[in-house]
Amino acid sequence: MAGKETLCASCSSDLGSTEYLRLWDGKTYCKECVGRTSARLLAYAESHDVLSERVTMTARAFVVAAARVFALICLFFLSLFVHVFYAEMGWLAVVYGVAVVAVLCAIVAAIQLPMYWRLGRISEATIEVKDGIVIVRTYANNIRFTMNLAELRWRCGNRREATLPRVGLAISGAAVLLVYPVRIACFRVPLRLACGVNDDLREVWQGFLTLARVRQLGNAGATWAN
Repeated sequence: MAGKETLCASCSSDLGSTEYLRLWDGKTYCKECVGRTSARLLAYAESHDVLSERVTMTARAFVVAAARVFALICLFFLSLFVHVFYAEMGWLAVVYGVAVVAVLCAIVAAIQLPMYWRLGRISEATIEVKDGIVIVRTYANNIRFTMNLAELRWRCGNRREATLPRVGLAISGAAVLLVYPVRIACFRVPLRLACGVNDDLREVWQGFLTLARVRQLGNAGATWAN
């Protein structure tokens, strides 16, 4: 019988008679199991010793998020202006309201958007996995904190649900959320890390977490015990 270290961590087949890979949880898998889980995972694992992704904020995503936020603000103040002055000014209240709100929003945007852009860039992070340890690095590549992969849960979700990295405005988009319990006083609060924001890497993350048997939360409302 083959020793424990010579068996595939997934199917327990003898690695002495097949090609194998050591993945980022520190375990060894036969290539057949890796490829069956995901072809992209197999291709990535063959050329990367570390599973790594830099979660950034693109200019396009920032503009879309900013436009959404300021459109809601403009509509709120425009409706408020029209409600107050429509009885006296009629449809002129709408015209004046659009002009006033547009000017005010332009001034606020000129002041706040550069600040949001800078904060978003500072909040960017790199998430790495190697030897069963998840490492979160700052935009300057310094280690922010580490956690054990075995203690994580994960689920598919949206970037705006993430606790980290919070890149500027609430940037939306599909992502894999790594959920980690952080104890604050007597409460356990879930820390949610966004990764897999790139379509190709999302499949790699999902395949790896599935193969490594990291427990998956069924939905956004799932509890830690699920």
